Amino acid sequence: GEPRHVHTLAADLAANEPNASVQTAALTRGPLQAQFSASVGLDQWKPKPSEPLKANVTVRNADVQDMLALAGQSQLPIRGDVALSAQASGTIGDPQGRADLAIVNGSAYSQPFDRIQGQIAYGGQFVSIPNMQATAGSAVAHLTAAFEHPPDTFSTGRFHIHLDTNQVALDRLPALQTRRPDLEGLAQTNLDADATLQSNAGSAVFQMTALNGNINIRGLRDHGRMLGDFAADARTSGNQIAYRVQSNFAGSSISADGTTTLTADYPTQASVSIQNLPIEQAL
Repeated sequence: GEPRHVHTLAADLAANEPNASVQTAALTRGPLQAQFSASVGLDQWKPKPSEPLKANVTVRNADVQDMLALAGQSQLPIRGDVALSAQASGTIGDPQGRADLAIVNGSAYSQPFDRIQGQIAYGGQFVSIPNMQATAGSAVAHLTAAFEHPPDTFSTGRFHIHLDTNQVALDRLPALQTRRPDLEGLAQTNLDADATLQSNAGSAVFQMTALNGNINIRGLRDHGRMLGDFAADARTSGNQIAYRVQSNFAGSSISADGTTTLTADYPTQASVSIQNLPIEQAL
């Protein structure tokens, strides 16, 4: 990727057993301003797991790509201006942390947004997003998430994700409009999902374990022609998802019911009922 150079870096360092510290460290790169302080306990000049840890980071006017480059993820198609405030405490072996993040005037995977703002927390065997909100024009999405993992590893664990939106105009979604420029309507989502992460021969394997919620589309139009409303609902019981899709497409009554078993190959059964569909509308 493009080289990203630091313009200035200044820091006060101190190391006197029983601790080492970095005080008032400052970094700049163009408009980016970052400040950092940290201290760590030492036992015979070694940072052992039981030693205390404390750190504070503040970043302003950062480019998302700068942050991703530091994390080794510069290939991700995300742009925007970042402000970040993060704190860490606890011990070296059991750190606890929290970060407040805001990204403005950006885009992610070709979808522009006005603002993404939220919190990320870490501690013990959990990483969580207690609150995250994204806005793009009048569209608003809320996200919460949690990842529970064994001590000292992130290669296995359990996820829970909740996503809900207000009514989003389909013609305001550039990623969709690129493929279907004449598609219009209002979509609203409310979903909860659970999944497990496992390591298999060095590869990450995701397995969905539950899906509950609904997606509704009102006033769907294509090239100005009214197609109707669509509603999809999913509920999980045991290791099966039961779902129903209903539509009044072109004045008809369409209903699809099915089940999917939450095993590796996701075996699925479904039935469809169609009534009063004008044949000319289906063509």
